Amino acid sequence: MSRLIDADVLIDEIKKDTQKVIKQDDRVGSFWLGYIAGLVIKQPSIQSEPQWVPCSEKLPEEAGYYITSSEYGGVTVDFYYDNFWNSRKNAYKVLAWMPLPKIYKPNK
Repeated sequence: MSRLIDADVLIDEIKKDTQKVIKQDDRVGSFWLGYIAGLVIKQPSIQSEPQWVPCSEKLPEEAGYYITSSEYGGVTVDFYYDNFWNSRKNAYKVLAWMPLPKIYKPNK
């Protein structure tokens, strides 16, 4: 079974525990802290759920389809191009957006 962890929290915990060892032998503690932190950093990152991006903070950098949330509480897919949301001919205001998930590709 896979587990998701927060690598930054893990590194902070390692640093706290390593402080005891560093007091006894600075070179050994520093070596192990760097070694373990390096192992953690090399691990693949898993993207968490996409987060809503408020339009007031940022708009998409590229034209394309995005999941949008409107002022009426609806969620739909809209096309964005050149600072303009298709949003059914501006029938409603888009408040936030997020990227579409990657297209499903079956294993061959």
